[in-house]
Amino acid sequence: MTKLAASAMTDIGRVRLMNEDAVLADKDLVAVADGMGGHPGGEVAARTAIDALRHAFVGGTVERLREAVITANRAVWERAGTDGGLEGMGTTLCVAAVVEADDETGVGVAHVGDSRAYLLRDGQLRQLTDDHSVVSDLIRAGEITEQDALHHPHRHVLTRVLGMGPDLEPDSTVLSVHRGDRVLLCTDGLVNELDDHQIIAVLLSVPQASSAAEQLLAQAVAAGGRDNVSVAVIDVISTSD
Repeated sequence: MTKLAASAMTDIGRVRLMNEDAVLADKDLVAVADGMGGHPGGEVAARTAIDALRHAFVGGTVERLREAVITANRAVWERAGTDGGLEGMGTTLCVAAVVEADDETGVGVAHVGDSRAYLLRDGQLRQLTDDHSVVSDLIRAGEITEQDALHHPHRHVLTRVLGMGPDLEPDSTVLSVHRGDRVLLCTDGLVNELDDHQIIAVLLSVPQASSAAEQLLAQAVAAGGRDNVSVAVIDVISTSD
């Protein structure tokens, strides 16, 4: 049986007046969300998504995890429809959970938007998710480089978020994990301040999940903290191997 030890934290940063991120670290379900839509829409969207996800996912397969994300999208969409002040709100969502696959357990990952999941294994950091954004689509099409994307006028435009409409298709995958693996979920407030080398250094040098999450937040805020920052560090402490 795959068992996880996880810690999720969020920080308002140095510039924003409110924190529109939300995080979750339950027993076998971990998530980060980055809300948008202005005061108070972003905060409401992120919290609505996290709350709906928590109630919708009760374990099972990655398909059930996807269904829980779809339920969270519906909750955000319907919540916006009840209050004119929340019209147009949305949120990213990146989730990891213990799931069943091929008579074993692993870690399922589902996401919408540009909040990311990474896997640290044997000292190497690998991004597990593809951003749903205009610049990421352009990079994948070979039309711009990653360096171009840093200054592209549409670098903040997302192509898929919870709350855009009543129906949604999240991306998902299942990881066959090993004891000692470490999974990182984060909003763009982290990766816009720290590069991969800085993130790897913390994940390799700080053994406790909560301390690693706290250190990543502190470094991102110290580097500028221009956005809200949320991270979840997940340690795989046992597997079904």
